[in-house]
Amino acid sequence: MPESHDRKNVNAKKRNADDTKLNANWADGIKPSPRWWAPLSCVLMLLGLLVVVVYYMSNATLPIPSGGNWNLGLGLGVAFVGFLMLLRWK
Repeated sequence: MPESHDRKNVNAKKRNADDTKLNANWADGIKPSPRWWAPLSCVLMLLGLLVVVVYYMSNATLPIPSGGNWNLGLGLGVAFVGFLMLLRWK
């Protein structure tokens, strides 16, 4: 049985009102991150991992010979900065 045009309009209005209610979330109004944010954070995490791997592969003599165990802290710190950047990525 065909429906009237009035019934279709009422259902469409109700559906649109429900959709806007569902799409409202806490991130409305927050501007997105720049395009370089996510790639830079991934590069920092990989660079930190590379520093740690080089530290262990060289028996604690590289990447900074006089750094000693601070090389490990440097690598973990750089990777942690990259991780924190990913937490702020929108």
